[in-house]
Amino acid sequence: MKLREYLRSARHRSGAVRTGILRYASSFNRAPTKQQAGSASFAARVANVYQHVIGSGDLDGIVARITNRLGAVSGVTNNTTALANFTLYLEHQGINQTVQMLFGGATSTTIAGSALEVLSDALLPSAFGLTKFSRGDKVRFRYSFDIVVNGTWPVNNYYDWSYTTGAFGSRAQIYDPTVTTWTNIAGTGAMTFSGTAPTGTAALPVVLMGTFVSGDPVVVLTGKDSLGEGYYDTLGAGLNGGTGQFARALYGDGSAPIAGMNASVFGCTNLLWFNGAATMNTLVKYANVIDYGLGTNSFDGTANNSTALNQVVAYDQSVLTAMRSNASGAAGARALKIYGELLGPRSAAGSDYTTLAGQTVFGPKWDIGGDVASYNATRVSQVGTYLDGTFDPGSVLRGSSDPANANFYKWLPNYSNDGTHYSSTGVVPWATAKRSFYLSL
Repeated sequence: MKLREYLRSARHRSGAVRTGILRYASSFNRAPTKQQAGSASFAARVANVYQHVIGSGDLDGIVARITNRLGAVSGVTNNTTALANFTLYLEHQGINQTVQMLFGGATSTTIAGSALEVLSDALLPSAFGLTKFSRGDKVRFRYSFDIVVNGTWPVNNYYDWSYTTGAFGSRAQIYDPTVTTWTNIAGTGAMTFSGTAPTGTAALPVVLMGTFVSGDPVVVLTGKDSLGEGYYDTLGAGLNGGTGQFARALYGDGSAPIAGMNASVFGCTNLLWFNGAATMNTLVKYANVIDYGLGTNSFDGTANNSTALNQVVAYDQSVLTAMRSNASGAAGARALKIYGELLGPRSAAGSDYTTLAGQTVFGPKWDIGGDVASYNATRVSQVGTYLDGTFDPGSVLRGSSDPANANFYKWLPNYSNDGTHYSSTGVVPWATAKRSFYLSL
């Protein structure tokens, strides 16, 4: 069903219990963070499969969102290559069935260069012989698009599910469509090809959204850096439950997944949202909770600098104000809540992370009475104005609960591999605490 027609009709069904608000609807949504180069010798086709799991509630419609922009360290980058002949299917793994998705009634579309967002038509459960898409259902987008010689496309190199060849097939392949054919784009299981073998590459993340059967359950958007993306979470492909503390928190053990969107970008500061506001703030209306955790990359290991600290705070205030102004105002919408994550511990590179004694605090800004402590105190003071609350991951990560103790600014033994990022040991308690926090909202 065409999206506008579907959303219009949705507002008038089932009375107040059904809102018809379009929200993120998967635990594994991610925003693009890099550009992937195509071929210098041929106009290429890129084949993708992208895993999703339905979260927060049952759905009576699924919508795909595609963007041709990507988050960068201090702003947004436009991908100027058009993604032509974009063709999309949804595979429902629970019933081993695949159905094509449409764009304005057409079987394919072009994602223009630098396009902010393109939304598919709504796919109804009746297309699969179902009455609803159930929370916890595993589904995959299967899609391909064409790019010109030397073309590029937006990607995210982190993944939240196993894509081993025997189980699900690689996430993406690039090939010359004049000599290679993806033979089961409309099928199920691992990708199969005829002709010349394709080459593995990075996938364009396609976001799964939808309308809930009832109410407006919690749907979380996060804006972070590498700590949100999942850097150093090395459990990898065998996990099948998310990479990094955010995806792990949303998915849990798979029995009650939460829907959300991970807009974290490796190495970024709040300048991503400040300079890239026109793009980033379009993400807000599809969530009703924001987990805001930027700040780590704004504080290096040098001496305290109150002027620089005040500038970071000023950027935060601008970003948070803009986020709130972009909340959905639809009837029945849950009021947007923004929670600020406090900055956790940070130890110097080269430390012995297996003990507290072997670690050295990263620098003056991260030590007792430093700029980071002041920044965290400011974030707490913003509750009631810019924020609706805070979350402190340090409560399960720090070597001490006493801010006057130097171990307060160090990781618990083995919780980090480099002093800045959690290890695969440290990510588990962080994600567990974060999930409990989300479930309490």
